[in-house]
Amino acid sequence: MANGRRFLDRQEYEKAGGEYGQVCERWPERSEGHYGVALAARGLGELQLAFRAALEAVTVAPSFIEGYILVGELALVGGVADTAIDWVESAAKDNPTEAVLFEWLVRLYAVTGRLEDVGSCLHHYSLLRQIPLASATLLFARDPLLSQDVRSRISSAAGF
Repeated sequence: MANGRRFLDRQEYEKAGGEYGQVCERWPERSEGHYGVALAARGLGELQLAFRAALEAVTVAPSFIEGYILVGELALVGGVADTAIDWVESAAKDNPTEAVLFEWLVRLYAVTGRLEDVGSCLHHYSLLRQIPLASATLLFARDPLLSQDVRSRISSAAGF
């Protein structure tokens, strides 16, 4: 896996994908291999492959939070937010104090227009981060990953 990491660091995504692919073949139960394939595929612009590999990483390691973050990132750019929501919701139920999962749910709910869910999730996120709801909303209002429309949905769901 060290070679795969080096290749990723050097943005040699084909080589990284090959290295991590070998890890997946040899140890399919290891999330690191699937996660590495996902990162390499993302680097190559193969978003569907990256998304499938990221889902496989969290399938074999349901507590692998980094994997869910990647699922969320890929869902935003790949237009598969509905699918990602199911996965991240499941992880959030198992890890109710992991703020980053709720951060991604806010984004994904907003992208899909689920404003009631945005509001409740944003409230929970602010409690976990121990910041006022207005401050949490402001973080999302400045999020460069989100379009202006999605940022507005989040602000609206928070009552601003």
